[in-house]
Amino acid sequence: MLLTTQTSQLAFGLGIKEAIKLIAEAGFDSIDFSMFDMIDKDNVLNGSDYIKYADEIKQTAQHNNVIFTQGHAPFNLPLDTGEKEHVEIVKQRMIRSLEVGSILEIPVIVVHPLQFRKYWRFRNASFFKKLNYEFYNSLMPYSEKLGVKVACENMWQYNNIKKKIVDSVCADPEEFNEYIDAVNNPNFVACLDIGHCELTGRVPQDVIRKMGNRIQALHVHDNYGRDDSHMLPGYGELDWNEIMKALADIDYKGNLTFEADSFIKPFRSDREGAALALRLMEHVGRELIDKFNSFNNGKS
Repeated sequence: MLLTTQTSQLAFGLGIKEAIKLIAEAGFDSIDFSMFDMIDKDNVLNGSDYIKYADEIKQTAQHNNVIFTQGHAPFNLPLDTGEKEHVEIVKQRMIRSLEVGSILEIPVIVVHPLQFRKYWRFRNASFFKKLNYEFYNSLMPYSEKLGVKVACENMWQYNNIKKKIVDSVCADPEEFNEYIDAVNNPNFVACLDIGHCELTGRVPQDVIRKMGNRIQALHVHDNYGRDDSHMLPGYGELDWNEIMKALADIDYKGNLTFEADSFIKPFRSDREGAALALRLMEHVGRELIDKFNSFNNGKS
């Protein structure tokens, strides 16, 4: 199990090349490349120079002796067209994300399910399943050609009427399993967001056991069940002993990938502070991996 963290906050503050260097210096095994700024149609990765830019990023990683093991496609693209046109725009951004992932030799990229309508108004309806089944299936030929797996993620939404976080697409593990099984392609897998489980009132370790080997990627962060606060494990209320035990029980083969944005955000423009924060993150990550290994008992 490799220890990984994402580039997003550091790249926003210090630039992607410095982010890669800092993560490598902190002792992480690998990097989760965040492509969040691709929501901007004028972003370099959406333009004609994307191959050159991706090659520069790859060379920076090679120079710092670190690899990319996960990526995250852009999400929350503005809905400023009709729904049909919006889906096509999102699809094209996802394809470009897979192309960038292929250049960087990223094995799996997280692609959020489409959820641009209020999910709770369509609960148990076929709208989202049909929409996302078609969406993910349309990405499979590109995934196969480029050699990059697509990982769906369990989501949440905020109900403005009830004033609380509620389920969205794949929040329920049985529905999540249905998505993975319906597409039925080895290139379509699950990224379980541990924090999102807690937000929607589910026990993460129970979700892990229900989903089993469909889970091939993780988003690891903590919270108190009220906000998507993306804290470092141990700073919220999740039971990390039980979570790591559950991952060992299903013989999880993927990596431990932090998405602890809030922990790193205060230091995103402060190189010295970021270096210290990353060292603490690395320490916490190693402890979690040690827990996993002790429970795993040499199975993988």
